[in-house]
Amino acid sequence: MKISKNISHYLLVCKKKKYRYKPIPLKFSVNVLKENLKEIPTVQRWARQMGYSRCYFSTSFAEHFDETPHECLSRVRYTRLHKVILSYPHKTSRAIAVEIGLKDDQALYKFLNRHFDTNFTEIRKKLLNGEQ
Repeated sequence: MKISKNISHYLLVCKKKKYRYKPIPLKFSVNVLKENLKEIPTVQRWARQMGYSRCYFSTSFAEHFDETPHECLSRVRYTRLHKVILSYPHKTSRAIAVEIGLKDDQALYKFLNRHFDTNFTEIRKKLLNGEQ
């Protein structure tokens, strides 16, 4: 897990607890997500990397940021998708899916259809034509 210098001082090994690290403050949670998007496929994994249970993390995150962790995860993935398409326009959908933390191209198509009612081909065309 990559951790920026700002939050590395919070990572203390604690063998008696369920999690390896002392919980990282919530204000750093979006940074942790952005830096480790490939390793964070779910909110549960994100909560564990932060050192919290899923329920506590979801509730606290929603109170702190006024959006659910799932909404934030989707937003960050979608933003990363745009950046990757613009940086590497000829990458395959499978390679881009792995880059943004999804299992494969089918997971990418499901993600886009469920959350944004679109598909990979449409997004790529719009971005490369400068429409979005």
